[in-house]
Amino acid sequence: MCNYKIWFHNAASGYVVECVQCNKLQVAFGNIAITLSVKEYENFRQYLSQVVTNREYAGNAKVKSIMIHTPAQGIHFLLSEDELHGLQQMFEYTDNEMKAESLIKLFNEDVH
Repeated sequence: MCNYKIWFHNAASGYVVECVQCNKLQVAFGNIAITLSVKEYENFRQYLSQVVTNREYAGNAKVKSIMIHTPAQGIHFLLSEDELHGLQQMFEYTDNEMKAESLIKLFNEDVH
């Protein structure tokens, strides 16, 4: 049985948790959950950032018209513009939390 570290949780949108034994990340958004390695997670985070940055927005921000490919074969997110931003924010928040924890661990190692 896995023990999870919670990196992000929002009852309305989803969560990101990490198994402390295998270091895999489970990402749930809406009604889809995918499991990613740390490298897959980082690559997907960068991909989302590029999609948001390069996307030309047109039309209704509530219409699900954006296909986001995941590292999981055959699994895609179909999102609205609002949902795309929410997913990207979830990934960015999690990335910031992970980086902050890494820095704290570095400082703690230097002290001992």
